[in-house]
Amino acid sequence: MSRKTRQVVERCGLWRALPDITGPVDRIVGGARVRHGTIPWQASIRLRGAGNKTYHNCGAAVISPFHVLTAAHCVFKYRDQFEIYYVRVGDNVMELEDDEEQELSIERIDFHEDFDVGAHLNNDIAVVHIDARQHPGGIVFGDKVLPVCLPQVDADYSPATNVTVSGWGTFGAESSGSKSGSNFVSELHTVSLPVIEPAVCRRPEVYGREKVSTGMFCAGLLEVRIVTINAIFYFLDAGRAGHVSGG
Repeated sequence: MSRKTRQVVERCGLWRALPDITGPVDRIVGGARVRHGTIPWQASIRLRGAGNKTYHNCGAAVISPFHVLTAAHCVFKYRDQFEIYYVRVGDNVMELEDDEEQELSIERIDFHEDFDVGAHLNNDIAVVHIDARQHPGGIVFGDKVLPVCLPQVDADYSPATNVTVSGWGTFGAESSGSKSGSNFVSELHTVSLPVIEPAVCRRPEVYGREKVSTGMFCAGLLEVRIVTINAIFYFLDAGRAGHVSGG
């Protein structure tokens, strides 16, 4: 008898058609802007800073009115004072207050019990719980905010299968770490990337055998240069949704 994943929310995964991303490789790598509400489960894990202002820390995905899924390493540093983390949903352009944008406090964070056991950042997944005392109804769903579906147990992660990555942050070759350079993205972007054969991902010139566990897969584009292979990868846990929210 085949096993099926029980969805947290019945009406999940309802999204608009993604933009057709074509053109040079650098445009594919950088992704494309999306219309507000195209990826309604996109969330931002934020840190509270000076002046009571919050700052984007990592991407996440809404899975229910009271839960978002994110990478464990994104919320591990301040796990003992998690009240400085916040969840924002309905955001598209970070500097603007978008329609249906909401910012919510966190009650607790559940980490995978074997997070970072074995390979570096193995089982890199966490469930963030919205504080029901401060937000009795949790995340308010609407036209721009909806939950993503959880993946089926038998989901296909075979090579050449495309996954969708979305988020804010940086892309490209700049490495200064600054959030003001030409490669900083403050408007939500998305890109579709092919899953890469595990044996390729484990090559020494890519990631190496010790960094890729059996519970991971990688996706992206490999550019063959004169001496080295430059990889642009988004590391994904096999337990995560087929749509993966990036940073």
